[in-house]
Amino acid sequence: MSGFQVRVTDAPFFAKGDGITNDRQAIQDALDFVYNKGGGTVVLTADRVFLSGGVILKDNVELHFEDGAELLQSSSQEDYVKPSGMGYVPYKPGYGHNISPDIKWSHLWYYNFPLVFAQEGTRNIKITGNGTIRMMPDTVPELIMKICPVGFYKVDGFEISDIHITDYHSYAMMPFTSRNGLIKNVRIEARIRNSPIPAAK
Repeated sequence: MSGFQVRVTDAPFFAKGDGITNDRQAIQDALDFVYNKGGGTVVLTADRVFLSGGVILKDNVELHFEDGAELLQSSSQEDYVKPSGMGYVPYKPGYGHNISPDIKWSHLWYYNFPLVFAQEGTRNIKITGNGTIRMMPDTVPELIMKICPVGFYKVDGFEISDIHITDYHSYAMMPFTSRNGLIKNVRIEARIRNSPIPAAK
């Protein structure tokens, strides 16, 4: 990674980090900005909670959590996008366990994109720092949006280190058919809370 660095709470991104406002666009704008500069680091500010739909990593970009920073999965279907060509298009992740109740093993976590995702062909990416990725806390299966916290598809060169993943309802990490990767010092727990997530503005 280069030494270039931006903080999502600074201009021109202005992420709120209040746990209520949907910060997905601000985070994605910061990630894309760093990518277009040739690579570097996007910092989630210490002790802030960033409510977000899915974000997408690109070549030579590091998503770094300062101490106490938290990326919180949004419970609103309106807060999600998926990659399309060089851009993004909205899509609505499903709730519940299966795509179809009539088809066994049609798990929605195979349909829903990961919260932090890198698509085929992405190279040299990182998720680092002493922060937390926290998923939806709902205990009612029909209300859970089952999304993998971190998922890479055919990525070449990655690191996931020192972060904490909690409250997940599917696989915690899926570096599917990726290579040249390092996963270290990652704390994972399936602690499910019974408190509601604040609604996104």
